[in-house]
Amino acid sequence: MRVWHIFSRVIDNYGDIAIAIRLAKQLNSLPKNRAVLLAEKSNTLNELLANNNATFKLLDIDDDLSMDAPATFIVTIFNTEIPKNYLDKISQKTKIFIYEYLTAESWTERFHLTPSLNLNPLIEKIYFYPGFSNKTGGLLREATVVKKEYKPSSINKSKIIKTSFFFYPHTKILEFLDLFDEIDYKCKALIYRGIIDKETVLKLPYHTATFNFLPPDQYDNLLYASDLNFVRGEDSLCRAIFSGKPFIWQPYIQADGAHLKKLEAFIFKYFDSIDSKLKNIIGDIFNDWSSGQFKSESIRNYLYHYEDISLFYADRSNQFISKKSVVENLLTIVEKS
Repeated sequence: MRVWHIFSRVIDNYGDIAIAIRLAKQLNSLPKNRAVLLAEKSNTLNELLANNNATFKLLDIDDDLSMDAPATFIVTIFNTEIPKNYLDKISQKTKIFIYEYLTAESWTERFHLTPSLNLNPLIEKIYFYPGFSNKTGGLLREATVVKKEYKPSSINKSKIIKTSFFFYPHTKILEFLDLFDEIDYKCKALIYRGIIDKETVLKLPYHTATFNFLPPDQYDNLLYASDLNFVRGEDSLCRAIFSGKPFIWQPYIQADGAHLKKLEAFIFKYFDSIDSKLKNIIGDIFNDWSSGQFKSESIRNYLYHYEDISLFYADRSNQFISKKSVVENLLTIVEKS
């Protein structure tokens, strides 16, 4: 039996711990593999695990772990610090994968699977970069996610577009929704309730609704059911990709502006095979959404070309579903060793 210990803390609301949970579930579902998630107790963790049929073992990372036998394969999500009383018990050859943030930046291909400085001869630390090329660790995807066939919605006939919104709190959502009135579209929007205040809720257009926290599987269903999804961070980006539906991504805001480089790299990589005119249209609305500098022209152009754009998203989704996933790449590495 191959045992995996996954260490994680809640850094930014749902995304970080959601990745750890998805990884633990996927590893634990495989024959001859068992996963244990070591995470801090929190309301976020409880919400994500509620009705989620989690079969993996869960331990509190802040408990005394000196009584637990270390695993030979360890994943530390976003460089979560492994407690010293756990490390001190390692007495056999052990691989520690330092699971880094997802980015489309090309430098990750050079650093993926490179060793990290380590003074314990029993421990091999390796940087693991999920990513969008075959030279990275791939995307975190369940084996149950399969290719699909899509038929674009006729939004330009009905002038109605069903959207889901999950964004960072600084976003001026009321200002953005006003754009749809300017271009004569009805935006039937569902917005996650946890990211907007009561005053904003009261000002939302009549055809807009809010939803409370959804377990991961139900959130996936919402993405599948929408014509256009506005997503943020890492976990919801991957889910949007696998939905095959058009999406607009908002990266996590960083003070030094590094998120803008990540956005530029993602647009360049993900939309590298689309017509240059459509790529510019997509780039405009991505940048508008992330910068908060909204323009009606950007959303009008995007929706006008919605059918062609949506066919590209569907095809691109199926391409990534065909690639090796994070779990498949991890298993390849450990089996070689």
